[in-house]
Amino acid sequence: MATSRMAAALVLVALVAAWMAACDVSGPDTLQERRAQLVHARAIWDARDIHDYAFTLGRSCGECVFMDGRNPFSVKALVRDDTIRAATVAGSDEPLPDEYASLLYTIDGFFDIVAADIESKPYRFSVAYDSVYGYPRHYYVDPSKNVIDDEHGMSATGLTPFSP
Repeated sequence: MATSRMAAALVLVALVAAWMAACDVSGPDTLQERRAQLVHARAIWDARDIHDYAFTLGRSCGECVFMDGRNPFSVKALVRDDTIRAATVAGSDEPLPDEYASLLYTIDGFFDIVAADIESKPYRFSVAYDSVYGYPRHYYVDPSKNVIDDEHGMSATGLTPFSP
């Protein structure tokens, strides 16, 4: 009887360990894998030679409050010659207030943020790259295990390249 309880306990411990491993949202396991994934995705983006496009940028963070209490917030951005030329609150024609302009990034800027956070070796990290264009579609980082509300994320969706 004691042997079957011991076996059951060992199975339970193994199942819990497997479940905990499956719940990890840290993305690639090593710094080298994260770097390689970033280099590969950026090479795809660079090969596309896209400098004029529209996309929706989403931002969220633990304690942030954007534009009248919105967290997360989404902005439709128009990029020409690798520079954001116009931005409106997604789902409206409302221009993005000037005080939020510093929260906007082009796709190249988004890559730079992902690269910097990879190098900072955060507690949790996750990124998904677009399979066609290579840009970061969804990104999440929790820099420190013991700090509350320092996590943040961004998304880039609906990217539409266009001719200049």
